[in-house]
Amino acid sequence: MAWHPEARRMRVDGTDVVVLSPEAYKRLDSFRRQAGAQASRMHALRQQLAAATATLDEIRQAAVRAACAAGPAKPDSECAGRELLAILARDAPAPGLPR
Repeated sequence: MAWHPEARRMRVDGTDVVVLSPEAYKRLDSFRRQAGAQASRMHALRQQLAAATATLDEIRQAAVRAACAAGPAKPDSECAGRELLAILARDAPAPGLPR
């Protein structure tokens, strides 16, 4: 269940302020630290995802080069480059990849 601090609103020198009890402030500060830590983890995960995506794009390009260098596939067996290309192109085809 969500926690809602009991706050009082006051005006001090013409400025609206919110007053919390020490316990409510500690709890609110704890939530703030947790949110900051989570944001930091999300940033790290975004960086890892970007690196993995870049690596996958390089693998796709290498597979395209390998498949193109192998020439037309023989009906009874395909080169490893064509198999890799088929696996990579199945879920997320890049522009220009042969199907």
